[in-house]
Amino acid sequence: MDNTNNQEIVSDIKKKETHFWGFWNKFFRGEETEESLADRVTQPFWQSTQISKKRLDQKGLLLDVNIYEDGMLRMVDTGVVDAQTDGSNIVQSNSRDVIAERKIYRGEKLIYKQKNKEISHVHLLKSKVIGDSAECPNCGHLGKIAAFIDGCDYCGAKYVVNDFETKVSGFSLEENTYKKSRSTFFKGLLALGIITVLIVALGIFSFIVLISLLQAGNNGKEAIASLLPGLFAITYVPALLKSLMLMLFLFAILGVFLYLFYQKNILGEEKVKAVIPNFSAYDFYQNLEYKLRSIHMADDAHKVSSFATFDLGNLVANYKNVVDCSMTRLVFQSAGKNGSQYEIEAVVTLRLFWYDGKRIKNCYEKVKCRLSGTDAILKNNYFAIQEYKCPDCGGNINILDGGNCEYCKTKLDYSKIGWMLSDYQIIKKNSNIYRNIKVVMILLYIAVLVFQFGAATKKDGTFNQLFQFNQHTDEIMDIVFHMVPLPEQMEPSLKQISYTDQYRKRLYLYDASWENCTDYRDYLLQHGCKLVSEEEESSIILNKIITAEDLEQQALKETKSDALTDLIRTYVEEDGVMQIEIRFAEGETQIIFSVDEL
Repeated sequence: MDNTNNQEIVSDIKKKETHFWGFWNKFFRGEETEESLADRVTQPFWQSTQISKKRLDQKGLLLDVNIYEDGMLRMVDTGVVDAQTDGSNIVQSNSRDVIAERKIYRGEKLIYKQKNKEISHVHLLKSKVIGDSAECPNCGHLGKIAAFIDGCDYCGAKYVVNDFETKVSGFSLEENTYKKSRSTFFKGLLALGIITVLIVALGIFSFIVLISLLQAGNNGKEAIASLLPGLFAITYVPALLKSLMLMLFLFAILGVFLYLFYQKNILGEEKVKAVIPNFSAYDFYQNLEYKLRSIHMADDAHKVSSFATFDLGNLVANYKNVVDCSMTRLVFQSAGKNGSQYEIEAVVTLRLFWYDGKRIKNCYEKVKCRLSGTDAILKNNYFAIQEYKCPDCGGNINILDGGNCEYCKTKLDYSKIGWMLSDYQIIKKNSNIYRNIKVVMILLYIAVLVFQFGAATKKDGTFNQLFQFNQHTDEIMDIVFHMVPLPEQMEPSLKQISYTDQYRKRLYLYDASWENCTDYRDYLLQHGCKLVSEEEESSIILNKIITAEDLEQQALKETKSDALTDLIRTYVEEDGVMQIEIRFAEGETQIIFSVDEL
């Protein structure tokens, strides 16, 4: 076959893949017939699609899925296949990044809606055509296309002309874990970036407020509070910037891993090729997907009994609420041969949509499969089965309807044409790959932020200490005012009428005489106060020096808390002065305690 013809065939395959998305949606919406589907897809894929549509109909559901391109085409191209060594078909698997919007209706009610970044995997198959001749998809015999309508001269298989056109042999939508993870990660970084900018802006604003307060002569609690956002920014914005850089580095490693892991949906093929040199992973993939989809969608285990060497009854019953199934990943674990019998062990990831009668749940299932095959199936077909043909008369056989020829009633032995399931073990059920990665990302964010913020706090505890001091300012001021005794401590009979508490000032009103005032003056002088001025029967003013050491001792005496005394020791560096003003008028005494900066 010349290269020009090969290129034309490959080009035709690509076009077929592009148009299939729209047809797929129309079929599940009931706008395309089963006959129209049969013209576009291989017989096995037609059967599995048909059984999927039937399951949705039985549940009273309608699937509406619109697919749009979201990036470059990612193509795995097997190129031209040599008929003498690899069979009679050209096979290609195309993968595209897409946006898939799913809507599922129950009657007129929308019960599920999801718009998601996904990967479209489409497997396509075309019989080799050379001019007006073609190779029989069943045995590889080269003959005139028109002659195959009456039956292949070699194997007797019968075809119509469109059997030699490009067919879709498999289709699935896989969540684009790499793109979704990347988007989630950068959304997190953007959020941190915005938070960083806002903290910087808040810090600048706090310094502006602080300057305004200081200019107005307010250097008290309000000034300390206004300084806190600025100190927070100075302390923790560098930690945020370091966190951003560190997370970018960590995600670069995680991103490379995700990209390498998710750029291919078939892994470990070389393990099988070491045992079966001409093995085609794409053939195996799409036929295994066909089997698994059929098992998940079958109403009766008898319909899929041809695919396994063991009873599938329990599996079929377990999957009665699955309304969509597709295989998204295949990892070959091992392969071996015993005489004419081959065994392949593989782990597959299945994307399932479950319906519990009320809601649709999108989840994943990981399954370990063992499959057995013979030399016969390798000699007959290396690639996707286009149609099941009767070995006696060449007629079509519906493998999901008992596997009997509709013409001569011969029963098809599937073990002679395809791999048989010999074991099926569910490793992980109802998992969500992207959600697991998202949890890892959140833990990564938290770990990095905790580490950086912890390091920043340990390196510079100024903000934390000042924050603690601001939190305990009222408590500290209580201790300061307790360092000077009140009149009732001198004379218990003195009656306090009212009390007003301000940040650095306290006002007391007593029912007392001028004699009481002078007695209180003398009492204060005995407790370390100094007289500043006195006006007979009017006012007395005294001062008391408040030292940091005295304040520490008073705090320890009252609270027995080392934490509070440590704050006082750190921030009360200078002595302060308390002024006590005693004013007398009309039989009432007003006492004002005020403290300047400590």
